[in-house]
Amino acid sequence: MDVGPIIERWMRLGGSDRANFQSFANDLTDLLGVQRPDPATAVARRERYCFERRVNLIHTGSQTRGFIGPCRAGHFVMEAKHGTEGAKPEPDAKPDLLPCLPPKQRQGNGGRG
Repeated sequence: MDVGPIIERWMRLGGSDRANFQSFANDLTDLLGVQRPDPATAVARRERYCFERRVNLIHTGSQTRGFIGPCRAGHFVMEAKHGTEGAKPEPDAKPDLLPCLPPKQRQGNGGRG
């Protein structure tokens, strides 16, 4: 199993976790030689292995609807968070005064590398 190509492909991407996670998970399942998650159905409770499974999230004193995934009932839940290259120094000048500066890069929740 050569993990090099998958690491190279996904290590430096800056897109959001929602935009990239399903593609990443499919690449990972292919690498591991296991089944990809199934397509969603109209009846969520029948979904045993899927992306974005609808769940009730219990909070202190409240309950909301949310999504988890991919998950395989009785086995695992996989969660992704957008990573970051680390804090970048802020320029001394205000960006609106220097329109030639590149736009700020999104900062994620976890460090990469």
